[in-house]
Amino acid sequence: IHYCMNRSIEYNDYPPRAGPHRPIWPVYGEYTYCPPQRWIHTMEHGSAVFLHHPCADPEQVALLRDVAASCIHRRIFTPYRGMPEDRPFAVVTYGCRLSMSFVDVPAIKNYIRRFAINPNFATETGVYRNGQYTKGLISRANIVSDEQDSELCPEVIIIVRIC
Repeated sequence: IHYCMNRSIEYNDYPPRAGPHRPIWPVYGEYTYCPPQRWIHTMEHGSAVFLHHPCADPEQVALLRDVAASCIHRRIFTPYRGMPEDRPFAVVTYGCRLSMSFVDVPAIKNYIRRFAINPNFATETGVYRNGQYTKGLISRANIVSDEQDSELCPEVIIIVRIC
């Protein structure tokens, strides 16, 4: 359900996993702040939203940022004040949510592989292009496997040749 700016949107679930949202979705990337009314639309397209409380441990925030950047192109990374202090981190996909007290890298990767870009949950997974909303955009998301995210959280193998 798309609501234009002349209509307010409220959620009963925090952070929200679905619901009404704005028709223009954000460019994939990191934001100083991206409102849920925007990032919910990206979740319809199969994206993952990485949230952290603004007062969370900066080292854990950096780790969450690194995991996000290594797992999926279709992502939003933003602070979110609605995170409880005892679980200041979350990864949200359409209809699902992983909340954490610390950044659990294996759990995040398993969650992304299971729920991101999953047509059983997201309704428009074939829409992988960026949106147009850029307010608060710090940096655009890099491509991880390819533009369509055909491989989620790929394992990096480094081959060293000694001659």
